[in-house]
Amino acid sequence: MNTNDILLFSEHFSSTIQNKNLKELVGQKGKGLLGCVKEDTPPFAIITFDFFREYLNYEINAKNLLVEIAKDITNAFDKLGVKKLIVRSSAKIEGFDERGFYESIENEIQTNDLKSTIELSLAKNKSNVSVSKGNEFALIIQQLITPKLLGHLSNERRVSRNRTDWLLEIVNEKGEFSDSVKFDISTIKTVTTPISLYCSSKQDLIQQLKVFAAHSKSNESRFHYEWVWDGARFWIVQKDIEGNTTKGTAPGSNWSQRKPLICSFQPKVLHHFKEINHNWKKIECVETFKACRFPQGDIYALEGSKVITELIQQKRNEDLTADLSELLQYPIVIRMDIATSDNYGGVLLPRTETIFSLKEAFDFLQLYSKIFSELGVNTNDFCFLIHRFIISKSCALAFAKPRLPRVRIDSTWGIVDGLYYHPHDSFEFNSTNKTTKKKIRCKTEYLDVDETGKWFSKKSGSDWDWAESLNALQIKEISSFTTAIANFLDKSVTVMYFVDVDVNTGYPSLLPWFYTTEEIPDSSEKFTDVIFSGVSGLVTCIDDFELLKEKISSGTITGKFSIKIKLNPDILREKHFIESIGNYCKEKNISVELDGSILSHTYYILKKCGARVKSIDPFDPTYKKQKFYKLVRDHIPIYIESKGETAKTFQLEARELLKFLKGKAIEESYEFFWEEDEDKTIEELADIYEVIRGTCKIFGINIEELIAIADKKLEKKGGFEKGIFLLETSEEALIKVISHDEQQTLNLSFDENPILANKPYKLPQNLNLIQSSENYLELPYIAPSTEKRIVQEIKIGNQVLIIEYKTRFISIKLKDEKPSEDIKQPSLF
Repeated sequence: MNTNDILLFSEHFSSTIQNKNLKELVGQKGKGLLGCVKEDTPPFAIITFDFFREYLNYEINAKNLLVEIAKDITNAFDKLGVKKLIVRSSAKIEGFDERGFYESIENEIQTNDLKSTIELSLAKNKSNVSVSKGNEFALIIQQLITPKLLGHLSNERRVSRNRTDWLLEIVNEKGEFSDSVKFDISTIKTVTTPISLYCSSKQDLIQQLKVFAAHSKSNESRFHYEWVWDGARFWIVQKDIEGNTTKGTAPGSNWSQRKPLICSFQPKVLHHFKEINHNWKKIECVETFKACRFPQGDIYALEGSKVITELIQQKRNEDLTADLSELLQYPIVIRMDIATSDNYGGVLLPRTETIFSLKEAFDFLQLYSKIFSELGVNTNDFCFLIHRFIISKSCALAFAKPRLPRVRIDSTWGIVDGLYYHPHDSFEFNSTNKTTKKKIRCKTEYLDVDETGKWFSKKSGSDWDWAESLNALQIKEISSFTTAIANFLDKSVTVMYFVDVDVNTGYPSLLPWFYTTEEIPDSSEKFTDVIFSGVSGLVTCIDDFELLKEKISSGTITGKFSIKIKLNPDILREKHFIESIGNYCKEKNISVELDGSILSHTYYILKKCGARVKSIDPFDPTYKKQKFYKLVRDHIPIYIESKGETAKTFQLEARELLKFLKGKAIEESYEFFWEEDEDKTIEELADIYEVIRGTCKIFGINIEELIAIADKKLEKKGGFEKGIFLLETSEEALIKVISHDEQQTLNLSFDENPILANKPYKLPQNLNLIQSSENYLELPYIAPSTEKRIVQEIKIGNQVLIIEYKTRFISIKLKDEKPSEDIKQPSLF
């Protein structure tokens, strides 16, 4: 083997002899770079798979060959005048989940240090490559571009539903978040907008990257680019290609057991939930659903010291065998419940996957009877809950607070345990205005069941990944159920649901299954600033975690780092393992990234350990904010907060309060003036009285003293009971000359006088009307009528003022007056 058999150079090295057969031996990153236009990338060389195979099998031979490899690469870069390099990994199997898993050495490397750097990279990745069966490994040696800004540019399906939607992520040279931009390339015309790699500012950089994305348009593939900006131009340093996604199959479609359930069953040892006296938490949930008149699961409990002791002794009770045989006419699931949480805890208790046989059932029952006994749990303090397997298309976790109108729902396809670690949709339903805020994510995979009953992570496919996992009716029904349960318990509650349940189960389409009042999430979510740029290690199993800890302790992993958890189905409920991750991350000050729901048990356990948990791709609905800056009754903030809103207030001092009470008197008086309903008019009057009572308190008098003052004025000037309406007054002449008209009025009898006779009187037309001139506007406080709100249109020059009296204010609208047309004159147009 010689260097020509394992080295491949980019087109920048025009004088270098190329072996084109090596292009299939370069890994995912290598293929992407080789597919780039020469001018877009820095020069690079690739050490192909064959060398790594040699290194694994004949390490001494490989190290000897490495001397020649490093020499050839160094000479090639020297001819280009390049002295600073980086070494990057390029594996054959390197999808999204594996990004960051393989070690790259991206510090500045001088060409004379290249050999030792390559050796270090090989050693670091030796164990990583062997994790994936059939994997291969190559190395890319690339010119180092000193960055001022760097980041990612992507329209991968997981971040963009449509090919034309792109995400640009920018970080600074320290790896700290700088900016994130989403844009649609369909508005960019590539014919008239050529690519320019050169840009002198961040804003110009963003624009040129948008243009670059537009020129990358493809009907067959999607792309993920890593780029670096040196202050003068940007460089593409990595290109990943994502092919078309398969359509996928419906959730639960692998499940072949479609026969109807047999419901008539008279157990010998097992107890139906309606007959259970013990206060098991999960049975309590079923009882609550029943009290709320919601559907319930058909659950049987295996409890009692005698039968549990037999299981600990590995014995098979005959009556239990008969009961299980009867239930196993259809596959079952066995869960556990515990009366005390002192030794084990009440969440993520063991449960089976789908069980088809007596052997599987007894294996589980005997194993965990023994384990819990050894943990010191009394045999009367734990039980097994058995039910027939329920297949549903979707699942949900919903969170509500008593007497509040909003409900948060997280949902995905398949089995509800998938919400612990998988991407999901988020909704918030408001029962007051019947609106739904939503965050639909790309649900790349979910937890499903195969024909053997095994639970597995299933790739969604293009027909399902961006489809909404709940429809409007399901959202409304889940919200109604969850709110009713919260009100019934008078506690905040998180409820688990089977959604779109298979008709053969005999259950309705929506089935509430379990709730908890302890696992309430934080009042705020914390999110990752970046999707692509963060450095994280993926943990799917115990071995992954141990390997990460080893790398951290040895110093292999340094700097800002987080752990992303996506546990395999066989251990996704291992509570002690999740706790060990949470405790370790708290101790090492490492963040935990989670695709799963913040309503899930996993999130709760990690938070309880004190770990910093960051949710990926936030659900951050916007809420209406109203500004009031007004005096309100004392209990109004309490009422506002009871509806799930936040009221920001402060307390006025007496002098300020008096000022605002005077304003309040005007406001309430206007509301009294405009109200037409008799009962509501009385209520407005009560509001005015409350303003009066509050003002009395400021002046240090009681209401009786105020009434005494009013009574004096009543005695002196009278009240308003007679409804006397004053028309006008005039000064009386010392010697009065009476006109003919006045003489006629004086001759009127008592009954003919409209005021004295208490008869209707037609008011003058100009009463309380707006007065205006060319540069003057006078608005009366009181509107001329309670029936007609638009009072007057006033012409000022070529404009018209439209004055409108409303309940709380007077609006003035300005509009241009249309020039009048002389209908006698012919129009040219």
